[in-house]
Amino acid sequence: MIQNKLFTLSILTAVTSATCFFAGCSADNTGSGGPGSSSGGPIQTGSSGGTGNSSGSSSGVSQAVGDGGACMPSSVQTSSLPPYTPVMEMIGACTSMQISQFLSNCISQGSSANNCSMWANANGACANCIVQGTDAGATQTGAIIFTGSGAPLSGNVPGCIALVDANGGPQCAAQLEPLMQCLALACGTCSDQTSFNNCEKAAKANGGTCGSLAAAAESPCSAYLGSNGAGVTKCGYGTSSQLSDVINVVCGSGP
Repeated sequence: MIQNKLFTLSILTAVTSATCFFAGCSADNTGSGGPGSSSGGPIQTGSSGGTGNSSGSSSGVSQAVGDGGACMPSSVQTSSLPPYTPVMEMIGACTSMQISQFLSNCISQGSSANNCSMWANANGACANCIVQGTDAGATQTGAIIFTGSGAPLSGNVPGCIALVDANGGPQCAAQLEPLMQCLALACGTCSDQTSFNNCEKAAKANGGTCGSLAAAAESPCSAYLGSNGAGVTKCGYGTSSQLSDVINVVCGSGP
């Protein structure tokens, strides 16, 4: 029986517009899966998916319920961030049907830990590519990445970018993943979408708790996270299909 945390915890996926990430603008896009989506789901972040409210479906962004955006970033110790580990590609581990079934059984509204576990045990190779290793808090090599405490963070967008462009992608991935981890810790207690967006903007700002990590990631990652960048066109970053696209690159047909 497959033993990993993917099948007992909700997955949080990033769907905020990537073009606003380094500019620091708030996530007010109205595209697929953006704020105002009727698909429900937990609090999201423009980079990492966050670790906020875990109720409801995780297939989309929750509607902002509005406390005026009054959520300040928490301090984050660099030592609390899991070390960056390059993604491990497993081409052909998942078929397109298996990816669709995973999303249906483990991510979408109506999914459950029991259904997800049943799917995982029937699709072992695919499941073990999506989450590689039994200690989900320590390994970051699969299609899903986790916080240091083992909570699901998002699809492995950094790893996907590294696979899509073997030249500059790995440099971006090595800087983007720690930033995603930092933002999740800094803003994970925010109670709604608006406060999360404002918290994330403050955390990324110069002098913010994740400001140095944001500065380090901007140069190697800006091209990938722009509207025509590989992070968007290949890894689904900025859309509700993000997780599916990432899984396909890491575990399916590849870049």
